[in-house]
Amino acid sequence: MNVNSNGRLDFVCANEPNGFNNNSCLPVSPNQCAYDYTIFALWHDLRTDLGLSGCSTWTNGCGIFTSVSGTAPNRIFNIEWHAVRYFSNVFTADFEVRLYENDPGQRFDIIYGASTGITASAAAGVQGPTGFVTQDFCNTSPPQNASRTYALPVCSSPTPTPTATATATATPTPTPTPTPTPTPCTSPAAPSVQSATNVSATTFTANWSSVSGATSYRLDVSKSSSFGIYVPGYQNLDVGNMTNRKVTGLMSSTTYYYRVRAYNGCATSLNSSIKSVLTTACTPAAPSAQSATNMIFSSFTARWRSVSGATDYLLDVATDSSFLNYVPGYQNLHVGNVATYNVIGLSANTTYYYRVRAYNGCATSANSSVKSVTTSSG
Repeated sequence: MNVNSNGRLDFVCANEPNGFNNNSCLPVSPNQCAYDYTIFALWHDLRTDLGLSGCSTWTNGCGIFTSVSGTAPNRIFNIEWHAVRYFSNVFTADFEVRLYENDPGQRFDIIYGASTGITASAAAGVQGPTGFVTQDFCNTSPPQNASRTYALPVCSSPTPTPTATATATATPTPTPTPTPTPTPCTSPAAPSVQSATNVSATTFTANWSSVSGATSYRLDVSKSSSFGIYVPGYQNLDVGNMTNRKVTGLMSSTTYYYRVRAYNGCATSLNSSIKSVLTTACTPAAPSAQSATNMIFSSFTARWRSVSGATDYLLDVATDSSFLNYVPGYQNLHVGNVATYNVIGLSANTTYYYRVRAYNGCATSANSSVKSVTTSSG
């Protein structure tokens, strides 16, 4: 299976390069090979590489992330995209595919989070061999905070019809048709809601315990414990047969409340109890600058302590402690999620000053303290 930044899962061959077609309705003509057995989760011209402007939407930035939930032989393989539009990186798309192990209907789900700026040239569905295709949407905006389930119908084995043996004709005695006894519809028990995990400035994961007989769960999220006003997209949200759900598009330093109900194909349970969760502050703490190491006549290694939640650090190096005269190339330099950086191209027997700031995908911290370092004479 090839996982593609353009929102596809290719099961036959990797249909790249040129794997996105602006005329993107299904079925799609072959590219490098036929698009047989391809899942189009959100087929659009997307990028998932780090450092693009819209990647700051997520604490862990852009990328394609995988995880496994459940236990064999009924595990669920989760694939989540944090992506931005190729031609306008400020617009984002958050979506996920869940593949179910050993499901008799070969079930998979597509979960759509929040997306921005995708109004056309997008499609979703699944394409099998020639003539077999299921399309959810085409050349329109993707759904927001919604899910789709795909599965093949499970057919039972036919009962063979025996060859009739000729017999004497008798006058049949009619057999009364039994009246079926209706099966009562019983509501499932209410789930037991659990504390939120993976809390950040703009997201958290809601958790709850499974309920016997439940086939799906309904999630509510609000900024009020009375649930008078819901977070858009999170009122009676069908999250499928899962016991957790990532909630996105939130405000920093804000208290949210969530509750959940179980559904068993017949009736819906009462509400669970309510859990509150406080999103984190947007601005990270300032790093603690440490003394430099590896000093020679032309370079040194700047060091600092890592900050919880930081995804990048910005380094300044100057020839004065007021940072009026920066070393070329070392003003607000993005050095990545590291705690050391080798500063090069310096002059011998010269005193330099450095400081650093943390970035967490949401905001930038205040400056660290300033450290001085003198290069050797050569």
